[in-house]
Amino acid sequence: MDFQLLIGNTEILEGILIVIFLLAFVIQLGYYLLIYLQLPLYNPGKKRKTRKGVSVIICAKNEEENLERFLPRILEQDYPEFEVVVVNDCSTDDTELLLARLSTSYEHLRFTC
Repeated sequence: MDFQLLIGNTEILEGILIVIFLLAFVIQLGYYLLIYLQLPLYNPGKKRKTRKGVSVIICAKNEEENLERFLPRILEQDYPEFEVVVVNDCSTDDTELLLARLSTSYEHLRFTC
């Protein structure tokens, strides 16, 4: 076996490994400089003071008692822009009359029959 040939091939492999290592190091260094050094400069911008509107949808079938008890609590919340939509699913009790009565008192209430 020729030791000179074996030693020559080892130097080539070591050179290739060194090049791969240096390339990976440069990529990691670039990533570090790009990402981590920009964090102190990050400015999230102005926060919006206005909130988007919210719609609350409630499905009800024969829920007159529950709606009479809990719907005013939902409608009297302290949120700037919202609506409550009650979908009346063919109720046989007086749910529709209750919703009609409550809609005159609460401008955020909408309902379907």
